[in-house]
Amino acid sequence: MANDKLVASQASGGAHHRLGLLVGKWEGTSRTWFEPGELADESPIRGTIRTVLDGASSFMSTKAVWAASRCRA
Repeated sequence: MANDKLVASQASGGAHHRLGLLVGKWEGTSRTWFEPGELADESPIRGTIRTVLDGASSFMSTKAVWAASRCRA
């Protein structure tokens, strides 16, 4: 029974399938606001998302690297 649910979740449109679409290397910009309308920091970010247990789990492993912070003290 549990295996049937996993297979269905891994099929196109299932939860595991949709999460799997996020797997790979990512780059972008991280933005931080402490007050509405007042951007406090903007930094480049890189990250990698991998599946855990060959995709048989709802968990994913992530690793991200931010550039040195330019926030004011």
